[in-house]
Amino acid sequence: MKTKLPNYISEYEVDGKTFYRVYIFLRSKKFKSINAQKRITKIPNLKSALKEKDKWLPTVAYQLKEKESEGAKWKRFVEAWELYWKKYPSRRFGEDRLRDHISRAVNWTSHIWEKPASKVTIGDCRLIIKQAFEKGATKNLRKEIKGTLNAIFEWAMQEGYLPEMRISPAKNIDILCPGEVVAEEDCQEILNHGQISKLLESAEKNQHPWYPVWLTGFHSGLRTSELEALRKENLELVPSKIARELDKLPDGHPKKNYGFIHVRWAWKTKLKEYGKPKAHYWRSVPVNQELYWFLIDYVKTDFGSDEIGSRLYPELPYWKRGEQAKVLRLFCESNNLFPPELDGEKWGIKFHTIRACFATQLLALGIPENKVMKIGGWRDVETMRIYIRLAGILENGSTQGLKFRDLDAVFDPSSPYNNVDYRKANELPDDGEDEEDDGPDEELEVATDSPSQIPASSENVIDFAAFQRRQNA
Repeated sequence: MKTKLPNYISEYEVDGKTFYRVYIFLRSKKFKSINAQKRITKIPNLKSALKEKDKWLPTVAYQLKEKESEGAKWKRFVEAWELYWKKYPSRRFGEDRLRDHISRAVNWTSHIWEKPASKVTIGDCRLIIKQAFEKGATKNLRKEIKGTLNAIFEWAMQEGYLPEMRISPAKNIDILCPGEVVAEEDCQEILNHGQISKLLESAEKNQHPWYPVWLTGFHSGLRTSELEALRKENLELVPSKIARELDKLPDGHPKKNYGFIHVRWAWKTKLKEYGKPKAHYWRSVPVNQELYWFLIDYVKTDFGSDEIGSRLYPELPYWKRGEQAKVLRLFCESNNLFPPELDGEKWGIKFHTIRACFATQLLALGIPENKVMKIGGWRDVETMRIYIRLAGILENGSTQGLKFRDLDAVFDPSSPYNNVDYRKANELPDDGEDEEDDGPDEELEVATDSPSQIPASSENVIDFAAFQRRQNA
């Protein structure tokens, strides 16, 4: 009976002679794409074949360990990262965003494509940015390339694929290249209340076809993609009879609610179809009095319907092509609404300006930022902080306590702005400018029987009564 051979040993014949072949194959449990192998041929007998296996197995295992220490190649990490987020969908890496990341990784990281990810250095990442710059990549695109590198490296570190790496090599690289300088903060394209009113008034007067869209945007903060996908079925408006009763209530009354705009859909320009909103969740925006009385008549116009409902707005030119900003900018320039240049800098209004104005106006009215974020569908706290700064919320009222021409008000102990801590003189920090004096300190005696002098208390606190007597003397 013929002896059954182990899986790693095979038998073959050459010129009538029998030989044995040993094939050792080890695959990494950590990186499925990494393996080590060894093939030994022309072994005269089975006993020698078994010895060859025992001889070479430690060597192959060592080679596998060395490859594991280097890790998989960068291209394998890109593939694994894509598969992971397709298997476990996330709001952070939606279908569109994931596709953009993969496209940038494929198009711009060829320098490290075949290099083990663990061996990628800061210099490699800088070279990627430099090569992108030489090919005409803008600052924004280079910033996105850097973001893609960081996203993949950070995921690999979190998953334990790069145990020796503590920080992404692209984390602190600069996207600026030779000849570029750090730009000052751009002039923010935010309109104040008067400018918003002027724009809408001019658009209504000229019967501009985009006026209904702009008006709704300023009142709701919807993104352009959400406005295009807005359908009559998404409006929940109270009856006119109830609305007239609500008009009698003062602004800010908790019952003064004219209905809601339910944000359900958004137009996906790249996919040429309707899908979920950018934040990937449905939300409701309250309708105010001014928007209500506009919509209650506007919804009577028929603009047709499609797969998601009856259109609220007509199919306006340029909208689905993502060129709605051009229409707004051209209207403002042709009507000389806002200067094309401000302090020598270009100041071109964008469609997103409408959404930003919605946020700053609500924040200026004192609406809490968490409510503004919920209504507008913002998830990024950093973005909301920008709007808070632009609206001047944190600074609001900070200078009201400054009254230099009214001495009584300056030293009024009951003033809500008077929270100064008058500490002991010897507790004040030394500013280092006075000359050192090694001599003994002299005590200053102050007579307390004179109303024109202020008695020095042990706590060195201003005596306001004595101060007033001194001013009236």
